[in-house]
Amino acid sequence: QLPQINVFGIHAAENLGILFWAAGLSFTSTENYRWQDQYVSGSLVYEGVGLGYTQHFIYEKTGTASGDHSLAADLALRAETGGYGTEIRLLRMNSPDRQIHLTTSAELYPGVKTATSYIMEKDEHGYFVTATSYEILDLLQVQFSWQSEPSRFGAGMSLQIDQFRIGYGIRSHPDLKLSHAVDIGIQW
Repeated sequence: QLPQINVFGIHAAENLGILFWAAGLSFTSTENYRWQDQYVSGSLVYEGVGLGYTQHFIYEKTGTASGDHSLAADLALRAETGGYGTEIRLLRMNSPDRQIHLTTSAELYPGVKTATSYIMEKDEHGYFVTATSYEILDLLQVQFSWQSEPSRFGAGMSLQIDQFRIGYGIRSHPDLKLSHAVDIGIQW
C-alpha cells in the first residue's frame, strides 16, 4: 500500500505591460516526507521575445531528521511570432538535478495548440514531452500529453466562464496509480 501523497499549490502572477512577475508556494507531503518550494519570478517580454528568471527557496525534510534549506534558480529565453515559438530553459541551474529544456510550439489551427520539449538531465539520457490543447467551445478546452521517460500519458479539460477557470486532469505512471489534479483559477 502506497502512502497518501498530499500536493498543494497557490500561485499568483501579474502582467505589468512588458514586465511579468509571479510568486507562489508548492507543497508536497507524506507521512515521512515534506517538500516546499517558495518562489518569486520576473520576466521581461517585448515584441515576442522574453527573458525570465525564477528564484526558488526550497525546504525538504525526510523522517525525523532536521530539514534542509536550499536555493535553486531558473533562467529562460523565448521567442514567438506568427503562432510559432521556441524556448530554452535552464532549470535548477545551480543544483545537481539541473535540467535543460528545448521547446518548440505552434498554433496549428485556430484553437489547436501544441508544444514539444526535449529535456536533458545531468548524467542522464534525454527524453521528450509533448502536449496539445483543443478549444472545443469558447469556454471549453481539452488537453492531452505524453512523456517518453518514464512513459506517461495525460488528459484533462478546463472550463472558463468570464474570469473563472476550473480544470481537471488525470495522468498515468508506470509504477504508481493514476494521479488526479484539480485546478481553480481566477483572472482579473
